[in-house]
Amino acid sequence: MARWKVEYYSGGWVQKTDAVVREIVEELSGHEEAAFLLPNTSANRSFVAADYIVRIRFDDVDRFIGVLYGVEYSVKALRCLVYNGVYELLKRRVVSGSYVNMPANVVANNVRVAAGLAYPLGSCPTTPISVNFDQTLCFDAIELIAQLVNRDYWTQNGTVLYIGIRGAGKSFDGTIANASSRGVDRCKKRDKVHVRGVDSDGNQILGVAGTGDNVAVFWNSNVSTVASLNALAAQKLAEINSDDSSVVLTCPITSGIHLYPGDSISVSKPEFNLSGSYRIKKVTKRRKTVEVEVSRHKKTTEEVLEELLKESPSIFSFTSQGVESMARIKPSLISGASIKASFDLSTKYLKEACVLPTGVTVASPTGNMNSYEGGYMALALIVKNGAGERDLARDILDKWAEIQNTDGSWYQQYNPYLNADGLHDRVESIGGEYSGDLKVDSGAALLAWAMAEYDKVTSGTRYQTVVRKALQFLRELQYAHTVAYGTGLISNLVYEGTVDTVALAADCAECLLAMSKAMDAYGGALTTSGGYSVKSMANDVYYSMCVFSWQGDSGRYYATSYPVGVQTEIPFTYKEKISYTAALCAWANYVFANSGHRTTGDYSSQCEKALDFINTLTAGQWGGQMYCPYVGNADETQDEYAGYTALMTIAMNTVNPSKYAAMITKSVALLRWMALGDG
Repeated sequence: MARWKVEYYSGGWVQKTDAVVREIVEELSGHEEAAFLLPNTSANRSFVAADYIVRIRFDDVDRFIGVLYGVEYSVKALRCLVYNGVYELLKRRVVSGSYVNMPANVVANNVRVAAGLAYPLGSCPTTPISVNFDQTLCFDAIELIAQLVNRDYWTQNGTVLYIGIRGAGKSFDGTIANASSRGVDRCKKRDKVHVRGVDSDGNQILGVAGTGDNVAVFWNSNVSTVASLNALAAQKLAEINSDDSSVVLTCPITSGIHLYPGDSISVSKPEFNLSGSYRIKKVTKRRKTVEVEVSRHKKTTEEVLEELLKESPSIFSFTSQGVESMARIKPSLISGASIKASFDLSTKYLKEACVLPTGVTVASPTGNMNSYEGGYMALALIVKNGAGERDLARDILDKWAEIQNTDGSWYQQYNPYLNADGLHDRVESIGGEYSGDLKVDSGAALLAWAMAEYDKVTSGTRYQTVVRKALQFLRELQYAHTVAYGTGLISNLVYEGTVDTVALAADCAECLLAMSKAMDAYGGALTTSGGYSVKSMANDVYYSMCVFSWQGDSGRYYATSYPVGVQTEIPFTYKEKISYTAALCAWANYVFANSGHRTTGDYSSQCEKALDFINTLTAGQWGGQMYCPYVGNADETQDEYAGYTALMTIAMNTVNPSKYAAMITKSVALLRWMALGDG
């Protein structure tokens, strides 16, 4: 009978009999990891503290070998994360050196030695290449070498690195595989690519591939000869010239366990216009099924450009006007389209439709009470301070204070109407799919923020006890994340009593703003209800957001989640370069850095870089900030959101109102166009 096994190496291979395999994820020339579950016992907590070499087997055949580097703690289980050990070592070591017309295998071997990989290269072409490495991560160096010779990179047996053509033709019964959708997009094709660079003497050089007038232009600071730039241009031309986007085929585990990235399979799905041999780009193996991604969408011009930007932070000038050579996909407003009237922003709709007579706030006129929206509503009324609005905010916050849980949290959603006992029940389910037993970090943060803001502007302490309890809840979430991942970020949620230790950067920024406001209102010596220093807690969040979430000057954005790319238990969005993440993190960074509460380093220089980068990526909209850059993939949207525009406007106005004056004016104009007469 076919079955999974998890084994670890301790002088010999030992089976972990209580392990349950969750998944193995492998991408072609990309990320690789596996996950398995263990019961949360004392013995297993000791086990996961060590960096064991782990192999995962199916039918007594090795399917994945890596190193146990990560663990997510919950009440009942430990989710163990096994990463490709070779890749992780390459990502921790750097290499320097200049190579002119040197065989690729020689250059790659020098990178291998610099990384401390014990085993010789499994393969690598001997094609001459010219590159410069200056404290370059060994992993980035291997990626560049593979690009220059137009080959894949991968590992075998968890030890040997290969650069070559991965995979082979494999048998596959496509008749039992299911597919849900497929998209095709030819709008981003180019018939010519220019790659600019600098030779070893500092002279500008140019590589060219293709012919025609539709040109994409890139920079690369590591390639030092025209021949190598030409090779890179050819690789980029092929990369942006596919009109095909991804399709995922799902099949039983026994039909796909033998497949790996790079393998080719025959697929016939007329309803998706699939017929022929397709190369596998990604494989996800779970206990009973396999997801095979074929015909994967090639990176768009902009995505490739963003990757190339990482190679030199000084290549382009990031300003509020964007990057000069980054062409946008989305067209301007169609000529002749009617434009609705513009209205001044008003709180009329909020007060009349979203606040019930009893002070209960609802997310929409027929919606539930939502702790997150409740906090933002109260903040809006406090800050605007129209006639009677702060009194209304007080009534709203009094209602939320009444229903705070004993641990300092609030459920995400409540029924707005009272039950027979005169209480508000939490909802039984969210979207009919998830239990209403859900407590989220941002809900507690927004309510604590609003309460502290009210006390600050009224010079009172009406909500201090409630705020301290909310901050204690956030401290418990922070501690759980620290135990799991070693940073001071804040776990996202508690679902059915179990902490989901993944952190979301935007939520952490909201928590930091709440802590800052609480200390502004009650003093820097404020402690949580459990006696923990709020100042220490806030500085840990600030440092971790600016060090672990920030992707460096080469990336210029805050990663959506931490660990980077890991999903929360309740699905959210895991795309990167999200506008509201940039806005909230830049806003929180700047406010805390310039407060009297910061005791760690000053990272406020990140703020303008993050805002400039997002403004660049979302340039070409009518004025709105999309939740993340639209580049034409099937799972993306061109929708624009007033709320995200507002957050970007607040962030720009906080960080540098003079620099962003023109953009702020345009954003406010958009908000007024989007507003209806009643607000």
